[in-house]
Amino acid sequence: MHFLFFETNAFGAKEYIAVVVAFISLGTLIKGLVEYSKAQTWKKAEFISKEVKEFYSTPSVIRALKFIDWDEGEVGLNPGELGNKPTLYFTNELLIQALRNHNEGNDRFTIEEAKIREIIDGLLDKLSLFQHYIDGGLFSAKELKGYLKYWTDIMFDEQSDRVMKAGFRQALKKYIHSYKFYDLIKLGNSLGYTLN
Repeated sequence: MHFLFFETNAFGAKEYIAVVVAFISLGTLIKGLVEYSKAQTWKKAEFISKEVKEFYSTPSVIRALKFIDWDEGEVGLNPGELGNKPTLYFTNELLIQALRNHNEGNDRFTIEEAKIREIIDGLLDKLSLFQHYIDGGLFSAKELKGYLKYWTDIMFDEQSDRVMKAGFRQALKKYIHSYKFYDLIKLGNSLGYTLN
């Protein structure tokens, strides 16, 4: 009689028990690894969610995303940020002008243009942080992309249907390269955009 490809008379009770215990141990190990993997996936999802929530609640990000989403409008200011002004009115033209390189034309920026640059820098710095997390293996670009896609499409996708933002998109890309936001360039490329 054959059992587990061995003849039964070659095994005694102790050997059968040892084989059964080995299979139970292997099953327990596999179950533990599967549960550990699920827990790690859950922790990763929690981490991404927390970081994205923090990103979207940052004041400079909130303001900059309004610049990106609207062709013109106002963003709220804190007291004293821009004199006595409670808001900063912007247009696409003002955004493009604010994002020019210091070497282009007039290298002096108005107080409004300087504030716009400061706000945009805050957004770009926060976005760059995501690339550090990707490089550290905390999550992948694929896992992050869904959280940022609406905004990154407007910012980086040449095929975006946001035609009014084409000039802004070009000015932003030039700004990112001119001021060496290398981690953001890497993030954009990781997310499938061409920022090189």
